[in-house]
Amino acid sequence: MAEPALRRSPLETSVAAFRQVSGPALTLEAVPFETHLSLRGDENDVRFVTAVESATRIPLPSQVGAVTGSSTRAICLGPDEWLLVAPDEARQALITSLADTLIGCHHALVDVSVSRAVIGLRGPRARDVLAKGLALDLHPSAFTAPRCAQTVFAKIGVLLEQTDEAPSYRLYVRASFAAYVAAWLIDAAPEFASLTPARS
Repeated sequence: MAEPALRRSPLETSVAAFRQVSGPALTLEAVPFETHLSLRGDENDVRFVTAVESATRIPLPSQVGAVTGSSTRAICLGPDEWLLVAPDEARQALITSLADTLIGCHHALVDVSVSRAVIGLRGPRARDVLAKGLALDLHPSAFTAPRCAQTVFAKIGVLLEQTDEAPSYRLYVRASFAAYVAAWLIDAAPEFASLTPARS
């Protein structure tokens, strides 16, 4: 893990452009650094589940695509895989707490905080700009908050999370592809940012 003072976001050169193309109907932003922990374990092991919930203070979701928590969240990526998301300043305390409570439990815990960049999209036209780059059905009847999906956006594998019904979304992108996805969104956003919100 790089020292905080030495870390540079792969999205830092996109921040100004995000502001320029944002408008009343669509806002793009680079989400600040945060803690991302990859957790593997047996969801049928009561000791494991209890230990994780004790350390995070949130229920561990068991359905793929489900999200629990708010400032600290657990995202279910598979039957035995979760992404734990927490504020950047909570990293060490959360890792220590998990390490202590999971002693004796079969598990894997890896800090992947620097492997992804996160782009935030919100506003009544956020759904429309995302629909240009992915085939996932984002209609409120099919995809609603809190929910996530591993999918392909603009030919790049991403994790898409809807956080509220504004709607607001977060695109978790591998750091090496972050600049490409940011440029794609910057190019696509202007036609939506100032338009009247589309009807559902």
